[in-house]
Amino acid sequence: MTTVPLLRPGRPFRAEELTIMTRDGVLRRVIQDVYTAIGMPETIALRALALDALLDPVHRRRALVCRATAAWLHLGGAPPPVLDLLVDARRRAKGAAAGLRVHETVCTGIEAAVIAGVLTTTLPQTALDLAQHGGAEDLPVLEATVRAMTAGDRDRLREALAAMPRRPGRCVAVGRLRELLC
Repeated sequence: MTTVPLLRPGRPFRAEELTIMTRDGVLRRVIQDVYTAIGMPETIALRALALDALLDPVHRRRALVCRATAAWLHLGGAPPPVLDLLVDARRRAKGAAAGLRVHETVCTGIEAAVIAGVLTTTLPQTALDLAQHGGAEDLPVLEATVRAMTAGDRDRLREALAAMPRRPGRCVAVGRLRELLC
């Protein structure tokens, strides 16, 4: 496996130097303060490694990447301004660092996958979470996520939606996904 060169402020360049190299066309920003060479192809593995570089050791072990951040990991596009992480409520999360939004819930029944060492929600689970908890700003991401799904993923999403217990956001999720899954 080849090592993907990712740079962050202080490793070895200052933030100002990274900004200048980005402006000069030598580097490009992957997400937040993580940079890579301009010629490095945009892949799911690169996005996963960039996310991994942003997570502290506790979140790396205990948290799932979710919602708009998981959609970005799976699909690419513009990175979200804030990283969404899901932590099991039975294992209290420490305070979130700047640029992180931690959601605590019981993680039983959540579909997860590991991508280049990063624990994330699957595409169907990501769509379900965005439909249930996302705001109006997340609708384009939800639409892109559903469009990117295979027929099998869409079937799993329909099944998960039908089995979803009554809880806040269920009616909104059903309404949003009914239109997209037709």
